Amino acid sequence: MRLKPKAFDILTNHTGSKSCFSSVTFWAVFFLVVEGVAAHLETALSDGQVAPGDVFSIIRIVAAAIAGCIGRYSASEIIYTPGFLPGRSKSEVEELLTTKNESLKGL
Repeated sequence: MRLKPKAFDILTNHTGSKSCFSSVTFWAVFFLVVEGVAAHLETALSDGQVAPGDVFSIIRIVAAAIAGCIGRYSASEIIYTPGFLPGRSKSEVEELLTTKNESLKGL
């Protein structure tokens, strides 16, 4: 039986469930949203009114944060980076997947 990479990782590396609130990614996004929204609210409070531009900026910040969190938690594939950036290259990822699939053949 051949498993997809995410299924294999879940079976071999499962250490229990993880709350989104224990994720560093979640808190990084949360604090970036707070910082972005606070800057627009500070401007609005100093002007004495909320400008439509500030409202739309806050909506864009929150929407981008939600999209980022959804993308992070629904990611199911191992990603690779271009050769000039740090991280796994495409050939390293393919080798990793081949090794994992070969080790599953014995199951």
